[in-house]
Amino acid sequence: MTEVAVDLDPALVEGLDRWHLIGAEVHVLRARAESLRGPRRGERALVLALRAGDLESELLSTVGVEAGAAILREMENHPAALAAIERWRYAQLLAERITTGDLSEGSQPGYSGD
Repeated sequence: MTEVAVDLDPALVEGLDRWHLIGAEVHVLRARAESLRGPRRGERALVLALRAGDLESELLSTVGVEAGAAILREMENHPAALAAIERWRYAQLLAERITTGDLSEGSQPGYSGD
């Protein structure tokens, strides 16, 4: 399977061990897969979901089910995971607007018009 890269903000992951980083990646990949549902996106969503499942299995089998589940719960709302998910969503929205030509001044993501 092709390796799927998750770009976590280095400042937000400082001090996290390998297993916590994997926990964050699991949540980011699942969010990406969820956001790609729809026509012509199923294959990519499946790859992302499978990669998330592989990482979760690796985490749980290595650190144990209880410890792994605790890491996954902790990383679900960790700022590093949330920031990576928001960057992904913003990039998808921007790409959609670029491809549809909807980049008028008032429709830019984050543009307040002031």
